[in-house]
Amino acid sequence: MSNNILTGSIPLSLGSLTQLESLDLSHNHLSGEIPKKLGQLTILGKFDVSHNNLTGPIPQGRQLTTFDSTSYEGNPGLCGGPLQNRCGVATTPQQLPSSVEQNDSGSAGAFEFDWKFVLVGLGSGLVVGVVLADIAITRRKELFVKIVGDQTDDNQKGDLGMNKLSLLI
Repeated sequence: MSNNILTGSIPLSLGSLTQLESLDLSHNHLSGEIPKKLGQLTILGKFDVSHNNLTGPIPQGRQLTTFDSTSYEGNPGLCGGPLQNRCGVATTPQQLPSSVEQNDSGSAGAFEFDWKFVLVGLGSGLVVGVVLADIAITRRKELFVKIVGDQTDDNQKGDLGMNKLSLLI
């Protein structure tokens, strides 16, 4: 599940998967704390939550503290376990996690604005606009020719063609 731009918190239900052997959630946009229930898993052989926006203490238990610090790196808000920063120890202001972290693409993590959706909407709106404009211009010419053509035929017969004009509009 790594590199999938997952957001939100790690689901608590993952701790119920007692036969889980590998869990790689690295390089996503996950936030919040690591569920304490994950610390109770016994056969977890691989665990990686690096490069997310996780905070709080690494749950103490059978497995999670046995993994090296690379499994947790890139989460400045995590503490305890194999990490250098201990929980409950005051850190300097530079080490405090901000509420809005910059992710790899340079946009704000918690308040990320995805320009892809804007560009897709703009592109599809432009296509629809061009098609509708083409239809409107094409129809207007046909309508103009039909009205003017009917009026010239009626004018030659002595009728002003007002009935047909009012019906077409």
